Amino acid sequence: MLTGYNTDIKHEGAIYHIQTEDGGVDNPVIVSLIYQGGRILSSKKTSYAQIVGTEGFVSQLRQLLEGQHRDMINDVTSGQFTDDAVPAPSPSDPLPDTADEKNLDQVILEYLASELDSE
Repeated sequence: MLTGYNTDIKHEGAIYHIQTEDGGVDNPVIVSLIYQGGRILSSKKTSYAQIVGTEGFVSQLRQLLEGQHRDMINDVTSGQFTDDAVPAPSPSDPLPDTADEKNLDQVILEYLASELDSE
């Protein structure tokens, strides 16, 4: 299983988060999500079952992951979601109190750590 990609992009005053993950050979799918303001704006799921175990598998998988992630970034930068966008906070806006909230990366890391502990 390859690690995925996470990219934040600011486009026309809004911040978007693009996340692409590999499901692993037991679940051979690549899943990409576009988030903005806590909402999922778009998702894409691609099976790669047909290449599992083939020669150059890891290289092919990496190309698929990178390509799908790049396509999702292009969807954002082409303005596909501009009408649905929530403006990014300005530097003078007070930050919300998120001391008790975990970001997605923290939740994923905690989940992965718990999975490793249970093995």
